Amino acid sequence: LIEEDQSLNTAFGVLFLVRSTELMALGNRKGRLMPSRFLGLGTLRNVNGKLVSKDEIDVDTLIDMIDNPVNEEALVHFARSIRDISLTGDSSSKAKQRAWIRGLVTHRKVGPRWVGVHLLANRRDIDNVPALIYAVSDPNLEIAMKAHNGLRFISRKIDSIRLPENPSPEDFLTAKKEWEKWYLAIRPNGQLLDRRQK
Repeated sequence: LIEEDQSLNTAFGVLFLVRSTELMALGNRKGRLMPSRFLGLGTLRNVNGKLVSKDEIDVDTLIDMIDNPVNEEALVHFARSIRDISLTGDSSSKAKQRAWIRGLVTHRKVGPRWVGVHLLANRRDIDNVPALIYAVSDPNLEIAMKAHNGLRFISRKIDSIRLPENPSPEDFLTAKKEWEKWYLAIRPNGQLLDRRQK
């Protein structure tokens, strides 16, 4: 390779790896994984013998996990590997599913609230903001921090609304008021959730 131009070397390296990966994949082949076999691929998981993306979960599976009795720690541990949720049906069905996910922030149990905030915080969708603002005052400080960071991601205001290194519940309430001001400034007719109504 050419020593003088590292960017050219990198480009050739990427092309080589892409081509090699295509050859190794051997086209679109389907297969099943035996349940007893260990699956060590970082981005895939075994669901009933099928390899599916580890980063995404379908909404029906999530509803089943939350509606049926489950160990909350196991639910949170599983949800940490999920970055998005796949919605099903027509646009009306998808809107109802999004509303259900946003409603998780008001769930009485910690696990479903954590999952709801986790999924909302990873998507840059302004419609998720009221639910995340509500969650900033969650009694569980990990959920409150996740909601605050989700608002920073959605708003692109990474440094404007700060929290101290070890924030207290009062610090989160102060941040919540700031987030409410920001949201109502960009959406004057926006509806905020109120804990007193729950």
